[in-house]
Amino acid sequence: MKRGAALCALALSVLPTAINAENCNTPAGWDDVKPLLSTHVLVFGEMHGTREVPLLIESILCDLVQNDIPVRYGIEAYRSQTSDLSELVQAPFSDEDAFEAAPGMWASHDGRSSEAVLSMLHQFSKWNSSGGDIDVFAFDADHTKFIEDVGRSRQATMAAMVDEAAQNFDGAMILVAGGYHTPIVRRTMEPVSGTMSNMVTARPVVSFKMMHDGGAAYVTYSMGGSRETTTGELELSSINVEEMPKWTMKIEPFGVHYRGHYSVGTITPSPPALPAED
Repeated sequence: MKRGAALCALALSVLPTAINAENCNTPAGWDDVKPLLSTHVLVFGEMHGTREVPLLIESILCDLVQNDIPVRYGIEAYRSQTSDLSELVQAPFSDEDAFEAAPGMWASHDGRSSEAVLSMLHQFSKWNSSGGDIDVFAFDADHTKFIEDVGRSRQATMAAMVDEAAQNFDGAMILVAGGYHTPIVRRTMEPVSGTMSNMVTARPVVSFKMMHDGGAAYVTYSMGGSRETTTGELELSSINVEEMPKWTMKIEPFGVHYRGHYSVGTITPSPPALPAED
């Protein structure tokens, strides 16, 4: 892989390296969610490939670090990369270090390996070097390295990894995953076996549905039922049916599938941090 030509310039985070509660920019309603941190798993469903979701997560973790609350943050990457990602964020790192730690993650260009995600991980490492306690674990199945992942569903593996990360830990458990994995009650489009969120057993799950006012995301998608996929910027209409103000969240059921929802306003695309190989 040609690393020199591959590195992208990253947009600077709007959040500060110094831990200051007044600068965290947490979403309105976050204080109502905080009492659940030590007893529940907070799962944020997302549209991959936006700048806004990683920034919202940064704002929340900024507040937790400022309040000396340890965090285990779950990222939708191959679980074989957990130890490398965990080690990566313990101190400032280079982009090269990030790519070496999780090559499978950065090679996927479906929005999970965006510039915004890489910038977020850099921010985690800066907070850790200043006294924060943020650990990162990967929870996606990896059929190429774990024989047990072959014999169970992807959703079951994801849930098992979340349960494992929650063992003997009383801090905040927060993770972000594509909306396919996050409903706590199965919808017709999802696996009969269930979704990750309704298979986690270590703690009750509070799953948040993402609301946005339209815009664009950098994702892998198909059109009109076609099996052929395209990767790139996809324009999206608003799904903010609750007309939630930008940068807000609340604990309130959204149908039977979610226990809360959050709004990020207009979404903007975040391209892959590492371009595809030639």
